[in-house]
Amino acid sequence: DMEHVADSTMEDIQPGMIVQGEIVTIDNEYAYVNVGTKTDGRIPLHEFEEKPGIGDVVPVMLQNKRMIDGMLQFSKNSASAELHWKKFMDWYNEGHKTIMGKIKSSINKGKLVDCSGVIAFLPFSLTADLKNKNESDTEYEFKIKSIDKKKKSIVLSRKEFLDEELETRWESFTSKYKAGDVVSGEGVKYVEFGIFV
Repeated sequence: DMEHVADSTMEDIQPGMIVQGEIVTIDNEYAYVNVGTKTDGRIPLHEFEEKPGIGDVVPVMLQNKRMIDGMLQFSKNSASAELHWKKFMDWYNEGHKTIMGKIKSSINKGKLVDCSGVIAFLPFSLTADLKNKNESDTEYEFKIKSIDKKKKSIVLSRKEFLDEELETRWESFTSKYKAGDVVSGEGVKYVEFGIFV
């Protein structure tokens, strides 16, 4: 019978699990979702960038088994963060060592970088040419320095990316030319003792 199915489905949904929820009604604070259980759940409206519509289906994560006002508590943001993390790890495990990202904000010891939905940390000591950038719509490339899978955190380095890029360019240059060759270049900076080309 359907009531038994609903009860058993609720038992199957555990905190931290992502399920699809269909929005069945909306009030001033919450969107209420049907996830196939006997009891509907709710999501805070502030988690939506745009007001949702009835019938919309969104991925949601169960926050805990505790009922509040007779409702299960779900989070759209937590589900989105988890899905972005899994996508990032699949991509990283393919062998990628650098990543594109936009500087989102500055915090106590560095900057937060939005890498297509995954937020990474860029320490001040590794910011290099982005030291004075507090927020940017421009994407920059970074080396992935470390990943903590348990904490789901990523540390980036702009400095190491630039150092390795410079080394690659230098190796390319020295493979083409040898001492004594005449090459053309563009002056980029004047100093007291000469010019950088």
